[in-house]
Amino acid sequence: KANTTQNPILLPAKDSTAEIEQYFSRRGLSKSTYESLGIYQSDDWLVFPCTDKGKIVNCKYRGVKEKKFKLTKGAQLTWWNKEAVYHHKTIIITEGEIDALSLIECGINNVISLPNCANIKFLKNDADIRQHCDRFILAVDNDEAGEKVKEELILHFGRLNCLTLEYPADCKDLNDV
Repeated sequence: KANTTQNPILLPAKDSTAEIEQYFSRRGLSKSTYESLGIYQSDDWLVFPCTDKGKIVNCKYRGVKEKKFKLTKGAQLTWWNKEAVYHHKTIIITEGEIDALSLIECGINNVISLPNCANIKFLKNDADIRQHCDRFILAVDNDEAGEKVKEELILHFGRLNCLTLEYPADCKDLNDV
């Protein structure tokens, strides 16, 4: 099959940064953390560039005002913060970028996020993670979709290679913790 992925076209950044700063501040995340990872705002979207070996291969978009998501149509599906895979043998996998950013804010940088929450079909085309990492900490959401993706990741990576997190009863995800 021919490679049919296309390079993402980045949306222009919004001039005002007050909205993005408020969004991340409410989640306990600093400007230096999200800016260091190239995250910015374009209109009503937060833009999370997905890179692989320094090249932007996709962008994930999250609504600023409402919880909605999209990816660049036709672009390569990959982890958000995949660069961490090349520098760490143990990797933490989250369902969302906000959860991954919560760990990065705490100085824990060996974290990646799934490109589209509970869908791991893209993994069959991603040999890098198995080549570079040998231990996986699954920090998925404490809900039905999180349980499903956790089981799929365990099947993919092998039960002996995976550790899982258990959150306090009143917490749905890492950002809640």
